[in-house]
Amino acid sequence: MRLGPLLALTVATFALGFGELMIAGILPDAARDLHVSVGTAGSLVGVYALVFATLSAPLALALARVERRTALVAALLLVAAANAGAAAGGGFAVVLAMRVLAAAGSAVATTIALAAVDALADAPSRGRAHGIVFAGFSAAATLGVPLSVLVADRWSWRDAFAGVAVSAFIAATLVALTVPRLPRARPLAWNALASVLLHRPLVMTLAVSLLTLTAQYLVFTYIRPYVDATGGFDATVVAALLLLYGGVGIAGNLAGGALVDRYGAARTILACVGGMLAVYLGLGLLMRTLPGAVLALVVWALVSWGYAPAVNQRLASEARGAPELALALNLAAFNAGIAIGSAAGAITIAIGGPLALPAAGAVVLAGALVVAWKTPNAEPDGAA
Repeated sequence: MRLGPLLALTVATFALGFGELMIAGILPDAARDLHVSVGTAGSLVGVYALVFATLSAPLALALARVERRTALVAALLLVAAANAGAAAGGGFAVVLAMRVLAAAGSAVATTIALAAVDALADAPSRGRAHGIVFAGFSAAATLGVPLSVLVADRWSWRDAFAGVAVSAFIAATLVALTVPRLPRARPLAWNALASVLLHRPLVMTLAVSLLTLTAQYLVFTYIRPYVDATGGFDATVVAALLLLYGGVGIAGNLAGGALVDRYGAARTILACVGGMLAVYLGLGLLMRTLPGAVLALVVWALVSWGYAPAVNQRLASEARGAPELALALNLAAFNAGIAIGSAAGAITIAIGGPLALPAAGAVVLAGALVVAWKTPNAEPDGAA
């Protein structure tokens, strides 16, 4: 396992995750300065996710012939330039256009970064390698929103975009200096997409991703109103709990990767989805006390973030010679799940109130667990 290049990819995934997530912390400031409603400013999140989900697979196909390290560096530089453009000024239309460009660059960079892991690690350590690289996203989830809030409060919301630009430029530099030339992706015709989608284990794994992320964001998007509805904690405690969740998520990435190496991706996916279901079923009881809330969020973070390296490793092994395309489709499923889960959570709150969220999420997770259980397993019983 080549740790130096893997850490460069981790910096890249941190920059990409930071760019996607930090907007939630600056929406009110951006809306006020751009003279739009908070709801309109929220399209900076929704449009980004939509562009990412829509372009991931087509760009993976279109850029398959480009040398992978070169493509990764170029995509990171596009992300840096787009965020610098948003930081430089302009009205809402300009910022939205920069978000579209950043999403396109991030779709390419994320796909290549995750696909590159297998070229930098031997088979027995690939699960851990995926965990290391994906830890950049969990670190961004931990630090991105509070860091953007701090920057917006002390300076300007546009400086948060500048921070993303700097981090993406640093990541591009590290990748160029430390990551070796990567094997070219196999050139694929557009009908390769149909070929991949006819492979039943891969399609079922993508379905598990979609359902799992839908359930995750059905609840987590509205975690603050849910916690407020329990009546147990003030804002300071909630902030500390969410910071704990993000911090444990980093450990979850690494633990999930280690479990893949020891028990295989299929078993790890089942354990993580089953663990999330158990958390959701017990959330109403656990959130009544601080120790219970700590336990719930720690387990939730471990299993929800531990899922990612397992599914990435399984898709890479089931990809039928097209790992980047499979990973791009999974990223599309992730972002679609975020969008669907957020919308489903809003509907759930409108019908049953915030306390109904875990039950609704548990129904979706039960479906994910059934699909994961029924997915054909081509892996050996041990490491993937």
